[in-house]
Amino acid sequence: MLEEGVLNLANFLIRVVADQSDFVLDIVMKCVRKLGSKVSVYAALVGLINAELPDFGKAAVNAAHAALEDALRDDDLVTLKLVLRFCAELANCGVLYMSGLVGVLNDFAVVMDDSQAHRLKRDASAMLIMGTLPWCCARLKQDKKDDLEDLVAVIKVYMSRRPPVTELLSGTLRILQPFPMSDGPLDQVEEAWALVQALAEARWSRPACLRRGSDENGYGLFSSGPIFGRLSRSQNQHQIPTLRPEQLEAAPRTLAFIPLCFRLLPTLQQVPITARWIVRDHVSDILLYFAGSRDYFPAEERKLPGVGALKGNVLEGAKQILNLPSVPKFEGIVVETIIGEMMRLPAPPHKSVFYASMLVELCKLQSTVAPPIGAAVGYLFDAIGRLQAECLDRLEDWLSFHLSNLEFKWLWGDWAMVSSYPDHHPQKRFVSRLLDRVLRLTYFERVEVVLRKEDAAPLVSLLRRDQSAVYPYEDPSHPLHRLAAELRDRVSLARRDPCEMLQEFVNKSLADLPGPDPSRERTRMLVAAMVFEGRESFSHVLGILGRYLDVLRNALETVEDEEAAVQAVTEVWVKSPQNCVMVMDKLVAMKLVAPVSLVRWLLADYDQCRAREPYMWELLSRAISKPVTLVATVRSDLDAATAELDALRSSAGSDRDPAVQESIEAKENRIDRIRAYLRRSEDEQDRMLVSSLKSLVLLADQCARARRLERRTTTKRRRRWRR
Repeated sequence: MLEEGVLNLANFLIRVVADQSDFVLDIVMKCVRKLGSKVSVYAALVGLINAELPDFGKAAVNAAHAALEDALRDDDLVTLKLVLRFCAELANCGVLYMSGLVGVLNDFAVVMDDSQAHRLKRDASAMLIMGTLPWCCARLKQDKKDDLEDLVAVIKVYMSRRPPVTELLSGTLRILQPFPMSDGPLDQVEEAWALVQALAEARWSRPACLRRGSDENGYGLFSSGPIFGRLSRSQNQHQIPTLRPEQLEAAPRTLAFIPLCFRLLPTLQQVPITARWIVRDHVSDILLYFAGSRDYFPAEERKLPGVGALKGNVLEGAKQILNLPSVPKFEGIVVETIIGEMMRLPAPPHKSVFYASMLVELCKLQSTVAPPIGAAVGYLFDAIGRLQAECLDRLEDWLSFHLSNLEFKWLWGDWAMVSSYPDHHPQKRFVSRLLDRVLRLTYFERVEVVLRKEDAAPLVSLLRRDQSAVYPYEDPSHPLHRLAAELRDRVSLARRDPCEMLQEFVNKSLADLPGPDPSRERTRMLVAAMVFEGRESFSHVLGILGRYLDVLRNALETVEDEEAAVQAVTEVWVKSPQNCVMVMDKLVAMKLVAPVSLVRWLLADYDQCRAREPYMWELLSRAISKPVTLVATVRSDLDAATAELDALRSSAGSDRDPAVQESIEAKENRIDRIRAYLRRSEDEQDRMLVSSLKSLVLLADQCARARRLERRTTTKRRRRWRR
């Protein structure tokens, strides 16, 4: 069916390409850059047209060269990879001279062999060459065997001189691995070299997943049949110009370090590395295209209708993955690839919820995806004690989302034994935190029924049955009980005092409270009353906080007041970490509490950190990310405003009328304001990071002291017991 469809499309395009050559070629190149798993099909299509219309084939070769030049200038490694494979398939289809393909690969080999080039650019060039060979090695062996051997020899020398990954990462390997992995390749360059070695052992035959039929000597997707016949009769070949990589000493803008390998399912080692590598690469390309981001579209297309919807179509992405060529243990490779990207440190390429949604859709479309997911979670569960804390949080978030979309169906009985483990046991803590996250997405009774049905009744004891709010001033014997009750009544949804009346009440009745710090107590009372009255739902508390925003801003004048506000939220939602996180995060978003104040409060004391453990790290991560995200956003706005100003100046020229000059001055003033705001944002970000690091160092010291004291106490007890 594929061959018939390609032939029909080629015959149609041959009739119309004379009038719409540029349009057809533009569509083909867009497809090559976006759907990398189909480059062989697009090259065959170009080859069929080239057999009848040589000018179109020449234009396609020139377009590929232009795309390579643009990608080199922009450090767009994904486009370089896909267009190089397109060139390889054009050579297989008789459109591009094999000498031209060898020349392009040698252009990258020159960069790889240049000791003055930046290390990452050398690594990237090596990966590009090795990642292209599966698509062209068979034809190179047939037509350019000496050139193929020379190219592989250059790669071998480079890999022998390349420092170990542990040295390249300056001792941070263990930090960047989700869990320790020592067997096999450590990063993607080493993995690509293992791929080349496997191709050499297979005598450079085209991998089975890249060809149709069983002809091991074929060098293209179509090694027999009508398409092969038409392509083999074509004599219209074209040459591609030489590439000229520039600024080799500079680091690539799109690559901070070579991504590390991720291996989770041991059974996948039985699959040939060529099949594993190709399927993983195709899955990564599909994830990149359907990740919901417009960044990978040309600037002029990002605002067009449907662009965001196309890239955010998770269901279509899942269908594309399942349509990839079948290989042994295909579903396991797909699952390991998606989980590997989701667990990548320091941050995944896309949002975690995208990977979670993709796995859910894959399970719904094909039931055979579920067993590898279960096996992957099982291996991760066994490695909980060695898993990085960040990856552990991602695992909990993903699994809670996954289960909530599949009616919480899981082999909970396999985890029932953790209920008898000590509270500090990593697996018990994981299951307890997972159930906490599950309760964020459903209600207690439903989870309880599921656990009992799955023979996991002991896990019910790990659920937080009572997550009700607690009012700190509820006790009638409290000296501020009467004032607190009146304050609650004023902010309640039933009464809803106007903001001015509440401010007047605060000024008169809460101005001189007993205690060493009346201001802190006033803030604590205000926030506790509003949060408690909004306990029914998140929208309720948002409504109350928004209604009395001015009162809160007047009350939270100092850092101590902000810490009192956060403490009040903790006291109200002491039984519900979920609500603690949501309300505190909203206080920061409403700019009532500065992120640095929240961080200082969270990391104030070792014993308090242990008490806040259920929500501390989640809040800490959110607080730190806010100023960092703000700085990135402001920098982006500054770049956009500067580009607008430059474009206006260039279009206006030297003779400017008053209206244009006024517009230029307005944009200059706007840029000045953005720069001033950027400086303030960067200062806040720096204070945040410095404060976090100082506090963490102090906490680490307190933790070490506490452990030494605990060891001494334990040793003394043992000695007494022996006596």
